[in-house]
Amino acid sequence: MIETPSRRSVLTAAGVGFLGAALLPPSRARATAEDPREHFFDVEGAFNIRDIGWYTNRQGRAIKRGRIWRGSYLAHVTDTGLTQLATLGLAWDVNLLSNRELAGGRVDRLPPGVQLFSAPIGDDAANPMPPEIDTQNPDPYVLNEFREYVTSAQARQSLGATLRKIAATGSTPLYVHCNSGTYRTGYLIALLMHLLDVPRAKINEEFLLSNLTFGVTYAWTEYLDAAVEQAKTSFGSFRGYLCTGLGIDAPTVAALRSRLLT
Repeated sequence: MIETPSRRSVLTAAGVGFLGAALLPPSRARATAEDPREHFFDVEGAFNIRDIGWYTNRQGRAIKRGRIWRGSYLAHVTDTGLTQLATLGLAWDVNLLSNRELAGGRVDRLPPGVQLFSAPIGDDAANPMPPEIDTQNPDPYVLNEFREYVTSAQARQSLGATLRKIAATGSTPLYVHCNSGTYRTGYLIALLMHLLDVPRAKINEEFLLSNLTFGVTYAWTEYLDAAVEQAKTSFGSFRGYLCTGLGIDAPTVAALRSRLLT
């Protein structure tokens, strides 16, 4: 499992919120959808943090603002960053880091009262970790990583459990993260938006926003395509993957839409 190209490692070690520190004040982003930079929220010591409540589904229903936040891990959050996080009123911190990563000391710093929900992805990944990720073209390693989100039993269990958790707790703000908030988090959010009946073009748009954080292309829509094609291969259809592979049933979908859509 990889989610840390070398530049991300530098940003993480420095505790720098690249886009947020450069472009946004330490306050909730203003509600002007014309500028995608304003989807992001500044937290000192973290990065790539943003609200997904900027999108509407096929019926014109909007995802509620301030309910689902996504971003990087929070081990390097400063005291100022904790104050910034506290303004979000988070109830849950959904951590997608693998058990190996957690054992390496990546423990989140959280405001008081935020509960941890661990949903590890990557412990059973078969792929060897490359030293760098290709930013000029879709990287073969990452394409295979997204396929493993479908074929990995651990990934399926964690993704399904997270979606059911969001369905059960979606009335209160929740933060989802992996390492940089790009791949595992991006895939989970893509699944969530699909279940909310958001068009694929908007799912792609949200997924690609991570590239703004780093100024180079780490996220490619081909990565999502690879997972979708693997789902069809492994489960006969994407719906079969959601139902059989992730255990997402009709009541779960109804709860997600009831709690997260206006």
